[in-house]
Amino acid sequence: MVQVSSWLDIGKELKTIYEFVNSSLHEEIRKVISNSDEIHFLGFGFNSSNLELLGINNWRNDNYISGTRFNLSEIEIEDINYLFQNKLKNLSKESDKDCIKYLKGDIHFFVDKKRKARIY
Repeated sequence: MVQVSSWLDIGKELKTIYEFVNSSLHEEIRKVISNSDEIHFLGFGFNSSNLELLGINNWRNDNYISGTRFNLSEIEIEDINYLFQNKLKNLSKESDKDCIKYLKGDIHFFVDKKRKARIY
């Protein structure tokens, strides 16, 4: 089991896309996401600006995209899916599920020996 201090260490390494806009790293992030088989979002607002920055229109249609949707209504999710060709159809069905509940129940998550976060 991952200790709370490990989660805090992982959190210190997280960055937002806005820290890298118009850089080579931004392009690399978009490329990695578009080529990924699975994408899991945590604490992400799913507004169109964020999704467009991440290049959602270039994502493959067979990507498995999931994540938390804390306090987003069914109608908001339907609107997002309409705008982006139903690419976010696998978001958590539970609008009250926070990031920890999602990680514990929806995906296999661990920290490897080099202290790098991995999602499988």
